[in-house]
Amino acid sequence: MFRTLLVSAVTTLALAAPVAAADAAPAEAQAQAQQAARITGTWTGKFDVTGSNNQDSGVILKIKKRGNKYKGTVTHKGFCAGTLKFKGKSGGYFKFTEMLTKSLQPGLVCTPTVELKVKRKGNKLKGVWSNNGQNATGTMTRG
Repeated sequence: MFRTLLVSAVTTLALAAPVAAADAAPAEAQAQAQQAARITGTWTGKFDVTGSNNQDSGVILKIKKRGNKYKGTVTHKGFCAGTLKFKGKSGGYFKFTEMLTKSLQPGLVCTPTVELKVKRKGNKLKGVWSNNGQNATGTMTRG
């Protein structure tokens, strides 16, 4: 009786192993899709540029995913606007270069490129902007 149960258990495990491996691929794809959904959408908030006249500036990020790449737009309220170019992911952060091509104030010259990295923190999106040794941090919410 014990031998029959043992053979039956081993056979069941042997048959189940390929199914478990096959289920792992969709689970991994689902996890990647959930991670992408974590940063996609419209995010609004403010960021603080230490030592700048632009402290507590408003920002709107619109992030979309196409295939394995992200893209989007950025608007620094009252200052500059442009596009987001995806540079990759590292340390849990999604990295972008802001290509600021539109001035929102007459006579204002926009910094052409600014590095941005974003990471979800609960229901918020944390952003870190950097350019020429200056950093700014901000927190955004959906909407």
